[in-house]
Amino acid sequence: MAKVKRKRDYKRERELAIRRGETGVGSNSGDAKRHRARRKVEKKLGRDLGPEEVVDHVNPVKDGGGNDHSNLRVRRLKPNAAHGGRIGNRKAKGEKKA
Repeated sequence: MAKVKRKRDYKRERELAIRRGETGVGSNSGDAKRHRARRKVEKKLGRDLGPEEVVDHVNPVKDGGGNDHSNLRVRRLKPNAAHGGRIGNRKAKGEKKA
């Protein structure tokens, strides 16, 4: 029996992913907040952060932490990831599954 190829409904897939909480939406998503924090720190330091440097939120974004200067610090990538920080959109080693 031949497999029937269906056209994917990307709009529907996106809606379901948002409903399940798998992706942030717009400028209020966690990823957008992290990107704004990185730009803010780079502006304050007057330089771009290196590939091994990340902006760490003392109080995490997922726990309601904001992008105030008092809540941001620059850390090396590996210690931040080992502590449970995010690397892009992936969970880090130390982060527990929900």
